[in-house]
Amino acid sequence: MPPPLSPILGEHSFVNPTFNKDSEYGDDVAQSGDSLMKVMLESEERDQQRSQEIARQLDESFQNLVQNLAQSLVDMWHSNEKRARVWREQNAKNWRAFQVEIERMEEAF
Repeated sequence: MPPPLSPILGEHSFVNPTFNKDSEYGDDVAQSGDSLMKVMLESEERDQQRSQEIARQLDESFQNLVQNLAQSLVDMWHSNEKRARVWREQNAKNWRAFQVEIERMEEAF
């Protein structure tokens, strides 16, 4: 068995020792390589644009989430303050009514 044609690719590799980039096929290969490189660069650019758009949308969604959460917390705070005020007022009325009832009972004895 003859030695491998390419020490890197091993014995099953095919290397055309007569390949000449100036041959009639060389130009086609070069153009194909250029076309492939152009397609790969365009694809990479589209992927990068998509990634940037996704990152922008995520950032916008996160900002909206934080704003909504902050607004919900403020609304809950105001609601709790209102409930606490109503509870204090009702508690004060009940305490006054209780004191009046105690005074009336003391007078009755």
